[in-house]
Amino acid sequence: MMETDQRQQWLQQLAYQVWEARGRPHDGHQQDWRVAERLLDAELALRHADDTEDRADVKP
Repeated sequence: MMETDQRQQWLQQLAYQVWEARGRPHDGHQQDWRVAERLLDAELALRHADDTEDRADVKP
C-alpha cells in the first residue's frame, strides 16, 4: 500500500502533467486532480495484478 505522503506527491506530479498536457489553462485544476487520481489508481491496480500474477507463477 502506498503511503499517504507519497500518494500526494505522485498525485501532484500527475496533476501537473495533465495540466501541462491541456495547455496550462487557468481553470480546471480540480478536473486535473481527479484525472490524476484515476491514473494513479489504475497504475497501482496494474502493479497489484502483476504482483499477484507473479506470486501465482511461483511453484513450491
